[in-house]
Amino acid sequence: MCRQLTGKIKVVLQGDGGDELFAGYRRYAVLRDAHWWRLWPQALSPLVHASGHLGRRFVRMADSVGNPDPALRIAFLLTVETLNNPLEAVFLPERQRELAENTDPFLAYRQVAERFQKYDPV
Repeated sequence: MCRQLTGKIKVVLQGDGGDELFAGYRRYAVLRDAHWWRLWPQALSPLVHASGHLGRRFVRMADSVGNPDPALRIAFLLTVETLNNPLEAVFLPERQRELAENTDPFLAYRQVAERFQKYDPV
C-alpha cells in the first residue's frame, strides 16, 4: 500500500495516538482545568445526574477530578464506572463480595499513577 501512495501523498493519518499525544480528548481539558471542577458543589450532583446522559457525564467528570487518588482520578475519566456504580455491580452479591476481596480493578491505573507521579497529569 505504501508504494501506491508515493508521489502526491506526503502524510498518511491512521489515527494512532494523536489525541493522546497532543491531549485532544475532553478528559485532558478536565484534568487541565481541575481547579475549576473541584469547585463543583457535590450537593447538586444528584439533581444534575438525574437530568440525563449529559448530566451523568458531567457529574462523573466532577467526581473524577475531585477524587484524591490520582489513579482513580484518571481511571474514572477513562471509564464509565464510579465508586457508586462499579463494574462488579452486574454480578450477584456473593460474586461482588468475592471480586471486591480478591481483585483490584484499578491496579494498572495505580501502577501507572505511581510511575508517572512526578509529571503533570495531562
